[in-house]
Amino acid sequence: MKPKALLLSCSTGGGHNSCAHAMIKHFEKNGWDTQFLDPYTLDSRKTANLVGGAYVHLIQKYPKVFYGLYKAGEWYEKLENIIPLPSPVLDVQKSTSRRLLDYLRKNPVDLIVCTHMYAGMMITLLKEEGLRLPPSILITTDYACIPFETQADCDYTCIASKDIEDEFLKWHLDPYEVLPLGIPVDPEFEKTVNRKEIRKKLELPVDKTLLLLGSGSMGFSSITKDFEDLEAFLEGHKDVNLLVMCGHSDDLYLQLLQEGHEQIKPIPFVDNVYDYVHACDVYLTKPGGLSITEAAAAGTPLMLVSPIPGVESANAEYFERKNMAFYARKPEEIIPFLEQLLNPQIARAMVMAQKHTLPRHSGQAVVDFASALVHLSPTKKKPGIHPLKTRRQNLT
Repeated sequence: MKPKALLLSCSTGGGHNSCAHAMIKHFEKNGWDTQFLDPYTLDSRKTANLVGGAYVHLIQKYPKVFYGLYKAGEWYEKLENIIPLPSPVLDVQKSTSRRLLDYLRKNPVDLIVCTHMYAGMMITLLKEEGLRLPPSILITTDYACIPFETQADCDYTCIASKDIEDEFLKWHLDPYEVLPLGIPVDPEFEKTVNRKEIRKKLELPVDKTLLLLGSGSMGFSSITKDFEDLEAFLEGHKDVNLLVMCGHSDDLYLQLLQEGHEQIKPIPFVDNVYDYVHACDVYLTKPGGLSITEAAAAGTPLMLVSPIPGVESANAEYFERKNMAFYARKPEEIIPFLEQLLNPQIARAMVMAQKHTLPRHSGQAVVDFASALVHLSPTKKKPGIHPLKTRRQNLT
């Protein structure tokens, strides 16, 4: 009988869901059966949309407010480490965790993989009730430990790099339960491809230098502030074309279509982003953890722009520190960085830094670990719910 994995994610941005679907490909390639679930849909589809929509609206419309909440979360978590305080993020998952328990009883699995901390917190709440669930892994999708993330008490926590391991261990995680395996990406990004053939497939010019501008899955309009300087750059470089990934922003897509710039091609939301990342010479993108990991897996030179304050800034700083990307903090830095990236020697050095710094084939590494874990687990033959004391209970 094939082992079964349940992938839990939430729609606060596209990266968490993309990571879950990437893991589904890796699991199924290795002979697993998989299920994908946004646990908030167990309350209702309206609840799931509300959770994801509120997050997107806050970041798009009020980024400074989001950053203020992010910093407040960091301070609150530090206080929690000194004195007992209720966890506001953990507590709001209680009702959904009960529905998730009912789901697991009706749909037993051998392994639970969470690609969002909210889902991991639901697992935590169930474990704190004295229940043993199937083995669980939380996959984090950024190059920093974000506020409240370590309150997701899964059996194991997969992190982006060993470089940030200490950020997680300071919150009393067991070193043996922290797995620096990297951020899993769709295996299509890891393939070696012929760039000319990919361009022909996408009907893109084979003999031009192609820049790809990614606005994230939510199509943040703030990134369009950089267009003015980019358009001036294009005017002086007729051999360069700009592709703009518009995500779910129909307004951005229609705006660029109407402007009709001969060197700018807008791309609507697509499922084959990996083809465009492979096709381009330089990728300018918001530093979402998954997006920049996908680009590095594809071996694409990177410039990072317009981060969401907080975690994406940390992502950008990590890639900059490791020479895996240029980080344009100000619009006036974009063109000088771009000129450098069009130098083949500088671009190659950046790709080599990506290759030597980040864990390779992270998705397969997670599957290999999970396969050994399920093989050793007593729940393999009879998946279900059993009594257990949790790490959090043991600490208290």
